[in-house]
Amino acid sequence: MRATFPGVPLEMVRAPRWVRRVGKRPVRVNGRAASSTSPGTWATFAEVAASDWGSGFGFMLGDGFACVDLDNAVNEAGCVKLWAREVLELLPGGLVERSMSGTGLHVYGKYKERPGACFAWGDGRIEFYSRARFIAMTGDFLNEVETLPDFKGGGFEWEFLLA
Repeated sequence: MRATFPGVPLEMVRAPRWVRRVGKRPVRVNGRAASSTSPGTWATFAEVAASDWGSGFGFMLGDGFACVDLDNAVNEAGCVKLWAREVLELLPGGLVERSMSGTGLHVYGKYKERPGACFAWGDGRIEFYSRARFIAMTGDFLNEVETLPDFKGGGFEWEFLLA
């Protein structure tokens, strides 16, 4: 994995919410277990980039950082499915990354802390997290953004869907 993620907004890089990962399991820069609810187990981006532990990077959500996880959003040809494109249109400006499976997408943005939610959409699934959650990052970004957008508004009725 690259030591830097071109396109990741500085607000994420500057947030001390980074960890290494082994597969989809978060680990500290020293290889010990990390927890999404224990900030003492997180590190800065620079510390994570300097560590050789694990197979990549991860980010802990919360403090305004949120992620929409679109499962089964990419078809066998590697194209984003129609239902997922429609969701992406409702999240303009979000940082979009392919997930570890290659068939999912992560969309990073800002949102208040709330319990996670999951629901079916199209032939896939949408998961929404904005606190106490680890996201295994791949660095396989579909775009670059300077700042993360606020997911509130933008046409997507999160409050209705997540109620």
